[in-house]
Amino acid sequence: MKKFKMKNLMFVSALLALVVFTSCKKEAVESNLASEIGAETHQIMLNEAGFERIVTSPLNTAYDEDYYSSGVIEYRLDGEVLATVDFGAGDTEEDAALFQNGKKTMIKKKKGTKGIKGKKGKKGKKDDYKKVIVDPIVKTNNCAYIVSGIIKYYDIDNGDWLATVDFGDGTCDTLATKYYPVNGGIDSTTFHVGLY
Repeated sequence: MKKFKMKNLMFVSALLALVVFTSCKKEAVESNLASEIGAETHQIMLNEAGFERIVTSPLNTAYDEDYYSSGVIEYRLDGEVLATVDFGAGDTEEDAALFQNGKKTMIKKKKGTKGIKGKKGKKGKKDDYKKVIVDPIVKTNNCAYIVSGIIKYYDIDNGDWLATVDFGDGTCDTLATKYYPVNGGIDSTTFHVGLY
C-alpha cells in the first residue's frame, strides 16, 4: 500500500510540475507579447492622425495565409491620398508595395518570430510566436502611439492563434483592442498601448 501511495504521490508531483512549467511558459509568452505590442514599429508614417483608410480594390487572402495577397488600401486626409498600399495580384509574396511621397518601398506582411526575453540569440532555443501583419502599422507625426493596423500572433510550435491586436481607425486615442481565445470562444479587451 505504501508503494502505491508513493507512486501516486510521484505521479501527482510530476503532473503539477508540468502544469507549473506550461503556465510559466504561457505567462512568459503573454508578457513578451505585451512588450512587443508596446514597442511595435510602424510601416507607414503619416503627418496627421484622423485620416480615412479606404479599400479601393477588394482585400483577399490566398491559401492558408492570414495576410492580404491582393487588394489596395488608400490612406486619405481631406480628400488627398497620403499613401497607398498594394498587396499584389493574389500571390503569396510576403511583401506589399507602399507608395508614398512619389516613392515605392516594400513593407513586410510577416514579421517573423520572437523568443522569450532573455533567450534571444541563444542557439537551440525555440521562438514563442509568429507575427503576421494583416493591416499595415501606421503612426503619425502628431501622435505618440500607433493609430492603425492589425497584427495576429500564433504559437510557433503548434500554430495555434494566440491573439489579434487591432490598433484602431486612425484616431490618436492610445487605445488598441486585443482579441484572444477563451474556452473555445473569443474574448476581447481594450487597453492603452502606452501602458505596455
